[in-house]
Amino acid sequence: LGTLSAIATDGVHLFTPSNENGRIVLSQISISTGASQALPLPSQIGIPEVEDISPDGTQLLLRSNLAAASQQPLWIVPIDGGSAFRVSDVMAQSATWMPDARNILYASGNQLSVVSLDNGRSTTLASVPGPAFWPRWSPDGKLLRFTIIDTVNHTSSLWQLAKGQSIAHQMLKTWGGAALECCGAWTADGKYFVFQATRDRSTDLWKIGASLDSHPVRITNGPLNF
Repeated sequence: LGTLSAIATDGVHLFTPSNENGRIVLSQISISTGASQALPLPSQIGIPEVEDISPDGTQLLLRSNLAAASQQPLWIVPIDGGSAFRVSDVMAQSATWMPDARNILYASGNQLSVVSLDNGRSTTLASVPGPAFWPRWSPDGKLLRFTIIDTVNHTSSLWQLAKGQSIAHQMLKTWGGAALECCGAWTADGKYFVFQATRDRSTDLWKIGASLDSHPVRITNGPLNF
């Protein structure tokens, strides 16, 4: 599936992998000036993939891409230069912080699970119809939205799981055309979920409300792919 890294922000910086003289590093980029610097990482973290930033904006959740396998270790890296540590012994293809900031939700195959940062124990949250990526909780912690990738049919679709439930529901089922939606994130006020979708061979950004019956609204309109 290749690299599936996200971009995180604490409101002051952007955090993203970047290529520095042929080596992939974790860059901290100033939003105001554009100045960039590489954050130090333990040697156990190969190619860093950003999964999320903690609710208080002080710690990054990374996936260490060391091999071709889709499931890789998770690490927490303080942005102030503190010591990084591995998240228990879980292996995941994607992950995000839980709203309580004491647990991590992670996807491994077709399973969504939650691991405690206090004792390292994992519990299964839900089984879903395919490999899940880019899980994101709404700011109020009531809705989880994520992408399922179908590698056989080469499609990707958005799904939603309500807090306290174990059955996920596909979003945009009646939108028409092949399912090619992915990679969403909530706005800070929780009013919209912003995602990318390919329509008529053009990839743009769209927004949709919290309700499953909301209709997508296009944000960008090419000609570049977003």
